[in-house]
Amino acid sequence: MPVAEAATIENKISQFRLKNETAEYAEVTSGEKAYYIVKFESELSLIFEKESLELVEDDLVLQQVIYDFFDSTGQLGFSDVTAQEINNSFYEAYHSYGICSDLFYEYVENNFFVRDYQCIETNTGKACDIAFSYRANLTDQWRDLKTEVDKIIPLSLGGETDEITLVLTSIRDRSKAIETDVSGFDSYYSFFRGYFLADDPECGYSAAPLRATKTKAENSIEAGITDIKGEASRIKSLYELRRDISVVKDIQGRGDAVMEEAQTFANEVEEMYLVDAVRTKMVRLDDAFDALRNTTNKEDAENAYANMNTILTEMKSFLETIRSDLEVYSQAAAIMQNASTSISRAKTKFGSGDLRVKEMETQYLDLGQRLDNERSELEIGNLANRTQNLQIIRDEAQAIDARARTLPAPESEIDPLIIATVVVLVLSMLGLIYIFRIRKPPKEVDIKELYARREEQHRDVVMPSTKK
Repeated sequence: MPVAEAATIENKISQFRLKNETAEYAEVTSGEKAYYIVKFESELSLIFEKESLELVEDDLVLQQVIYDFFDSTGQLGFSDVTAQEINNSFYEAYHSYGICSDLFYEYVENNFFVRDYQCIETNTGKACDIAFSYRANLTDQWRDLKTEVDKIIPLSLGGETDEITLVLTSIRDRSKAIETDVSGFDSYYSFFRGYFLADDPECGYSAAPLRATKTKAENSIEAGITDIKGEASRIKSLYELRRDISVVKDIQGRGDAVMEEAQTFANEVEEMYLVDAVRTKMVRLDDAFDALRNTTNKEDAENAYANMNTILTEMKSFLETIRSDLEVYSQAAAIMQNASTSISRAKTKFGSGDLRVKEMETQYLDLGQRLDNERSELEIGNLANRTQNLQIIRDEAQAIDARARTLPAPESEIDPLIIATVVVLVLSMLGLIYIFRIRKPPKEVDIKELYARREEQHRDVVMPSTKK
């Protein structure tokens, strides 16, 4: 189909086109105006007046535009317009021939002189028999053809496709037979009347209308049945659907804006807190947006759009419930980054083989995994124990960073076991000193006393007197 170039009509079409639906359009002139014929998926769907770009609503105008479009593109089959044309051309031929047939009957067949005198001659008699037979048969044939033609308009209005095809076939075949018999009758007509049918000044029969009747019937059979009124009615019913689609398109456009706002919001949150904190909400929003993009009716579109707005509101409210957790996570992530830098510097300073550096690296990796797990829990909306866990991770990360930044040289760092041993020894020595200082030696005893009486020895030696 030839394509017209007009950005305005393209914009207009986009308002009525479904998602992934192909569209094409062409310009056609009908009467004194130009129109755009629009097809969706190769089906005639919309007709716009070119100047105003308004849909054609008037039934008669719509039917005429459709007819002219089909006619101009060679797609016109039988229609109620064709039925009227067949009817008109037949009656023109029927009337023209009827006058000639009546003249022949009155001046030849019903003429006493010709019938009773000339026709009894051998040669003339044969001509009379053939001529009279032709006229009688043609009279019957024209009458039968008229019966068929009289059916075609009512059938076209009723859209009875099978019956229309049968009648068109009959009209074609009967017209062809009449053409042959009229041609045969014409020479006998001239023999008796002195004029050929077309030349007789009293009737002047023309073969063109009958030929047109036959041709239109034949072309209609080949092209098929085109129900112009039915096509116009179908298109007008599509108008309502397409108007809903236009409304749906507008709602979908607003859905695009909601989706853009939500995505911007989600990106800002992730950029601020390093967590895709509204991931599950965005998944729900994507599903609602898909429903909106795939809908074809206004009610479903409005419901899907309302659902999107509800989810966006929930998304913003949800952020407030987890903001404190996100802030702690952000702090922990920043401290982890500092710790990573501090450990790298320590590795550069003391070497990768330093056992203390290796220990901190192991602690850092374990802490990073724990932080990543906490981030995953936040992203799926699991808030149980998040604050406490994140604070612990933050504090442990702070400790690792502090140690990495203040790590002394290996030779200046005393092993804790040695320190403990020294402490134990010092404490032991202090204990001994204390014991020796508080204990006094026993009082000296004169050797002579060793030989004193037993009871005295017992009394004075074993239990010395404290008296002076």
